[in-house]
Amino acid sequence: MTTNICQIALSVRDTTASLRFYQKLFGLKHVFGTLSFRGKQAERIQGLAGVASRVSWLIDDREFFQLELFEFESPVSAPLSPEDDERVGYRRILARVDSLERFEALAQSLGLSMETRRSANRRFIRDPDGILIELIEDSSLQGSPYPCKLTGLGLVVADCATSVATFVDGLAFERSYRTVEQSNYTVTNACLIKGDMWLDIHQPANPKPWPPRYRLNDIGIMNLAIGFDSQDGFAAQFDRARKAGFVPNCNPVGQVGLVQCVYVNDPNGFSVEMLYCSPRLYALVGFSKPNWKAKLFNRQREKQAYKALGTRRDSLFSRQIKTEIEIDAPPSAVWNCLVDFERYAQWNPMLEIQRIDHRPGGQVHFAVKLGMERKASFQARISSDEAPNRFAWRGGNPFTVAGEHFFQLVENADGSTRFIHGERFSGLLLPALWQRLSQSKRLYQRMNEALKQRVDTAHQEATDERLER
Repeated sequence: MTTNICQIALSVRDTTASLRFYQKLFGLKHVFGTLSFRGKQAERIQGLAGVASRVSWLIDDREFFQLELFEFESPVSAPLSPEDDERVGYRRILARVDSLERFEALAQSLGLSMETRRSANRRFIRDPDGILIELIEDSSLQGSPYPCKLTGLGLVVADCATSVATFVDGLAFERSYRTVEQSNYTVTNACLIKGDMWLDIHQPANPKPWPPRYRLNDIGIMNLAIGFDSQDGFAAQFDRARKAGFVPNCNPVGQVGLVQCVYVNDPNGFSVEMLYCSPRLYALVGFSKPNWKAKLFNRQREKQAYKALGTRRDSLFSRQIKTEIEIDAPPSAVWNCLVDFERYAQWNPMLEIQRIDHRPGGQVHFAVKLGMERKASFQARISSDEAPNRFAWRGGNPFTVAGEHFFQLVENADGSTRFIHGERFSGLLLPALWQRLSQSKRLYQRMNEALKQRVDTAHQEATDERLER
């Protein structure tokens, strides 16, 4: 059984900016992408409710390796903070370069700056999302068509010995005595290798935990993938990983003998993808340039994914505004504030409900507050009223511009609420009006923040009332 690190996956905010960075600076080739990672199967694999993403793949000259970029439409990804460098998690991409001097000159020509630290043969740079990349000079790459090679990941862990044992026992990494860069705050470290790639594991003196409410789709390094050259090897290692304490999000997904995929999580919260893929399917999943059959099949997969969800892909005549916020209250409490339309005037900076018929299909008369005491009045009909999960109304003219304004409440594992707020627009005049309509996203975000404050206030008022009794 041959295994290797076949993929590094990143969650990025702007695919275009990230593609430019990794293509221009590291020379990677963008070969393919897909919109099919959405729906129930994607939810099971990635362990994220309501997940939907745009995926792009980049490769170098290695046969079975790719950099995978996810731009998530849902859930909303939390940004990467500079202080996250010292938190538990995947914190650095490791990259070998033929010459630090040449690389730095190229970076400067692209308007990018380097970070210099103690080691003479290492430098650091950040990608457009702030992901830290450690550059290690390797003269053996001189003259290579790819003088920059992504070569592993740097991890910050709470217990180095436990993490090493987990990756060795569960994923067949090997211990290495390669010299690793130690920072001033490192207590102990280790290096694990698999093929031509490695993991640089650091344990700080006082490790900070994972970011609050961390999710796999948050901006940064998502995980790595272990690739297998046989179905039997994949199955055997999957059993070994579970015995070592890795917990899968679901059973392996795919067609036996062609492709099998599963995300597993170690006891410390690190996600790892396990992947068997027949070389016959490399063109379909971004390990090589796609042929026309792969492109056609991918298009069919995308259509099926959207159809299964009952949604539509953004197009010239159908586009969506979507926002999210986390609220520290159960969905029932958020719902009560959301549908208390008579009190909107007390807190809602976006909407004014003038009249509403609560029956299914009932009319809603409302105004959108545009600022400077300006309002735009509309009429719509209730299209969804599913307490305490979803409320929506639909209005407008499909021959010009129509829209469905929706509110969705999803309960998190800790009992809090993910509040999703947006509108799906369609119509023949949408291409001409979209730029103006899309600018209203800030209004949706302002309402989200105000609703969060309103829920907090309502909770405090209820608490005070109970105390008075």
